[in-house]
Amino acid sequence: MIFLGLDFGEVRIGVAKSDPMGIIVQPLAVIEAKDQAKALDGIRRLVEEEHIDKIIVGLPKKLNGTFSQTTQRVLEWVSYLQKNLAVPVETWDERLSSKEAERVLLEGDLSRRKRKQHIDKISAQIILKSYLDANLPQQGADGDA
Repeated sequence: MIFLGLDFGEVRIGVAKSDPMGIIVQPLAVIEAKDQAKALDGIRRLVEEEHIDKIIVGLPKKLNGTFSQTTQRVLEWVSYLQKNLAVPVETWDERLSSKEAERVLLEGDLSRRKRKQHIDKISAQIILKSYLDANLPQQGADGDA
């Protein structure tokens, strides 16, 4: 099963993809989010080209777990995706994923400009990896679950 992870933002949507075993997650793309229909077309294209079975969208909650205006906008976007895509779409708590992505990019010693170019898809990678680690059986050293 191949998963697509999305980190939704007002300007950009970070995208990451899993391998069929759900073990490796890699950053895939950044989609412009300002035009909802064009963003949907971009996601739909990736679902088809990458043979995606399920989409996981990061749900930004406040640190105390409550919803914000941003959370509500993401939930509206998820509802839009669910109505317009042929694959299941779920949400996953993304608290601190952007901070973790920033830390990873800083450790990689990337310039501010390069960090800005990559942070959305790295955040999507972190969200999807967190989801997979929590929801899929872990592979043992010999490949058995």
